[in-house]
Amino acid sequence: MRSVLLLMTLPLLLSGCFGLFVSGATEVAATVAENRSAGRKVDDKLLYADIYNQFAKADRSDLIGDVNLNTRFARVMLTGTVKSEEDAQRAVELAWQAKGIEEVINELVVDPNASFISTSKDSIAKRNLEARLLITKDVWVINYSFDVQNGVAYIIGRVKDQAELDRVLNVAKTTKGLRRVVSHLQINTDTDLPVKPAGGAAVGAVESKPVAAPYVPQSGPIKTAPIPQDSTRPAGGY
Repeated sequence: MRSVLLLMTLPLLLSGCFGLFVSGATEVAATVAENRSAGRKVDDKLLYADIYNQFAKADRSDLIGDVNLNTRFARVMLTGTVKSEEDAQRAVELAWQAKGIEEVINELVVDPNASFISTSKDSIAKRNLEARLLITKDVWVINYSFDVQNGVAYIIGRVKDQAELDRVLNVAKTTKGLRRVVSHLQINTDTDLPVKPAGGAAVGAVESKPVAAPYVPQSGPIKTAPIPQDSTRPAGGY
């Protein structure tokens, strides 16, 4: 089945349209590998739409172009670059207003001077990561969502076991164009069982974060920590 899926998706990957590989004729093949039930997948799509709807209702449609949403199992990871800490805080507040949301992960970067060149480099690194995960044995990229900002890869989703988690993180931290990896992956052998965070301390250039506490609106702006420089990424990569 994996070889069939690869053959069906390779033309799209090479054309830069990797995101379309779960549509059309490949939908059936991809579903076999996906660890979300059909109902959970629909709920996550509705949650995605509801968050953007919250932005629109609050007259903050300007954030839609800056904030990327990755929804998995009622968890949403916010990535992207916003112009101020106030924008980041407002995006988090609005995400929590979506119906059915269980966790909001804030990985927004505050940078009023973000450049097109930096964005372009991140897009290339993201495609490199997608391509490498697609061809890695016992790794199913359909089960993860990720984004790259300022050379940092943020990953959310579920893996079957620790071995799969290790494979995903090893691919990510050795991918050209990435200097750090932040993992919000969870380990779960069955979608009907309680999940557990993928624990453990940071390994090399990989940072595994615990599940965050529910967001409580504050009177002041949130503190968005700058991304530290990391010189520990192994040489080489693809």
